Amino acid sequence: MTIPDPERPTEPDEPVEPVEPVDPVAPDVPPVPESAPEERAG
Repeated sequence: MTIPDPERPTEPDEPVEPVEPVDPVAPDVPPVPESAPEERAG
């Protein structure tokens, strides 16, 4: 659920944050199993 901020008008011509299209390889959050202690510590 994305809340439209008054200071940030959501324009159809300018996608602010494409959350729908999920890339197979995320640079910030890689697909790591729940058995990863490093991800939990972070």
